[in-house]
Amino acid sequence: MNNRSQYPNMAKPARARLLKIRGFTLIELAITLAIGGILAAVAIPNLVSTMRSNNVKSRAASLQADIAYARNEASRRRATVSLCPIQSLADITTGEYTCTSTATDWSNGWLIYSGSQKGSNKLDANQVLKVRNDVAGIAISVPSSSEIAGANFLSLNQLGGAKQTGVFTICPTGTTSSQGITLEVYRSGSVNPSLATCS
Repeated sequence: MNNRSQYPNMAKPARARLLKIRGFTLIELAITLAIGGILAAVAIPNLVSTMRSNNVKSRAASLQADIAYARNEASRRRATVSLCPIQSLADITTGEYTCTSTATDWSNGWLIYSGSQKGSNKLDANQVLKVRNDVAGIAISVPSSSEIAGANFLSLNQLGGAKQTGVFTICPTGTTSSQGITLEVYRSGSVNPSLATCS
């Protein structure tokens, strides 16, 4: 069968163009898929690592910014403003604000509040100035020997100084030997960030 009988109603130039068009062969498709698989195997781990690193940087920046916010509020109000780790995220949804009894783990997020905690580490709603609970996938901790852990909170006085000192360590969860960030809080109320290796 010749080309004219295959496409009897088609003009000659159109028939020529159509005959030049063809799909992938099985070998070409297999090679393309293999190359794509190799590229994905190389790129995906790097992408995951980059996402974790960006998440750590974002959460560290949030905590540092919130300490600065508490410091400014303490100066503006001429009163103590504090940060404490959230006891339960479920409590926040029901309008209850409770700080943990041991301030070594800040992974649930934190509350910024004025005044003092009530019984059972609870806060009145009108005391709470800010809630930060968008820290999923991140572990934030302070050593149990630090002043922050001993007091169960970090307080800033009206002069901008920190009543407690300590070092926050921010690391991604579910991985080891990854890069994290530490935030060291000085008595002056200033915060110094630095890189750290998470274990």
